[in-house]
Amino acid sequence: MGNVKMIWASISKIVPNQKNPRGDLSVKTNEMQQIIKSKGWETGITCYEKDSKYIILSGHRRWHAAKKLKMKELPVILVEVPKSEEEELKRLWSVQGGKEDWTDYEWAKYTYELWIGWEKCSFEELAKKMRKSSRWVAERVRVFQYYPHSEIEDGFIKGSLSVAVLYRLIGWFEKLSNQKSRLVASFSLSMIRSTMLQKIENRLVSIKDLKNERFICESSDEQIKRFLLDSKMKLSDCLLTTEVGNTLEGRKEVSSYQQTLKSITACFNQLNVDTITNIQEALAHINHVRDELLKKQSELRALI
Repeated sequence: MGNVKMIWASISKIVPNQKNPRGDLSVKTNEMQQIIKSKGWETGITCYEKDSKYIILSGHRRWHAAKKLKMKELPVILVEVPKSEEEELKRLWSVQGGKEDWTDYEWAKYTYELWIGWEKCSFEELAKKMRKSSRWVAERVRVFQYYPHSEIEDGFIKGSLSVAVLYRLIGWFEKLSNQKSRLVASFSLSMIRSTMLQKIENRLVSIKDLKNERFICESSDEQIKRFLLDSKMKLSDCLLTTEVGNTLEGRKEVSSYQQTLKSITACFNQLNVDTITNIQEALAHINHVRDELLKKQSELRALI
């Protein structure tokens, strides 16, 4: 890699690498600060010099911890400037790419940056370079390509969003756009995307819900509008409403149970305490009606 030298540099001149896949530098920062205070600097931060600044290749979290400790100078291992963006990404990978504690967001960002660096090569080719499956690569590139990064980064850090659910949501958006184009145009896809991301983070929408395509196929525009506008409505509740209320079979079943309940109510109304002469007969009749009510209540719960 050419000449490498060790220097002490002002922390104000050390800057994080914009291509660094790590989104949250505060992870385990308290432990990192304790190590620096108790053991000092066992090794320097790897940087290259550009425009009188030192760009970090390795040591972002140590730099962050040092800033929190209000340190003035840091040891820097100064290396040659990367000859290309691809080389810089490779070197970032070589110093931290094997870390097991990378988040979904960090892996997605890194995979996407590699894909850009390799001139948007095929997912199969990138998968071979990364020793991953083509599907694994495709999901991360597509997620990072599709969503505004500011909309998903916090969710990844908090653990409320994942590559799997975001990739499935892309397919959900595409189906909605194809089958409900007027609705999407009236709301705008960006508004729908923001709403769905918020509902996922609030656990109102799950990946299982998104796999059920009947909601989009069988719901009316008004049903979907109500779901999108009600910030507390679960997609699973909307799916049940659609499945029971929109199909002919569902409407017949609900109508049948409603009629049965009306009949049972009529039985109660016919009970006139002034005409009761046989207490045992009346109690038996009441118990029969109660049993019927409990039975139909159980059947209704199973239905909805």
